Amino acid sequence: MWSLEADMRLWVCQQPVSMRYGIRGLTQMVWSWKGHSPASGDVYVFFSKDRRTMKALKWDGDGFLMYTKRLSQGRFNDFIVLRSLEKNTYPSPDAGECPFHAH
Repeated sequence: MWSLEADMRLWVCQQPVSMRYGIRGLTQMVWSWKGHSPASGDVYVFFSKDRRTMKALKWDGDGFLMYTKRLSQGRFNDFIVLRSLEKNTYPSPDAGECPFHAH
């Protein structure tokens, strides 16, 4: 069952992500950034370039859960993204940069 508790950390990716990525692709993306583990129990949130689709990834103890929401009308608000990075570029894991912002 999908639930968010008050003590969970929510990480919002600050760059658009291809929604073709599934659980495997998104977990590999999270592993590539220093200090982040998709198996930590934190929730990782990703938005499509057009902001009509959102995916959230969470480890529940014995496997990954992925929640997908595709809006039929409108877009997710931009206020969720607090800072932007260059489009379609991902920070190098060696640079220690992280494209997530904690909420």
